Amino acid sequence: MWVPETIWKVIRKWIPMPCVDIMVFNDKEEFLLLKRNNKPFKGEWWIPGGKIKKGDFPLEEFAIKKVKEETGLDVEIVKMIGLFYYSYGDEGDEWTEENLAVSF
Repeated sequence: MWVPETIWKVIRKWIPMPCVDIMVFNDKEEFLLLKRNNKPFKGEWWIPGGKIKKGDFPLEEFAIKKVKEETGLDVEIVKMIGLFYYSYGDEGDEWTEENLAVSF
């Protein structure tokens, strides 16, 4: 069942979206950035990741799956870096996106 966008915006105004962000490093200790295809910040550079939905557990497996979907790379999770809260929005948006990110 899909929630109508008007109701979704009310929910999102009050509840941060849980997500994962994954720092992918190579042998030279460089990390991977992707150009975003979606709002917010479409066209900007960001690390791989995504919104956590029902059934996306364990989080480590979900994070590995997101990297594979977005980059085609096979990765392993070394450790959890932390839990971060951040908010942002594109200029002119009527509401701000708030995320609670588990970062690996």
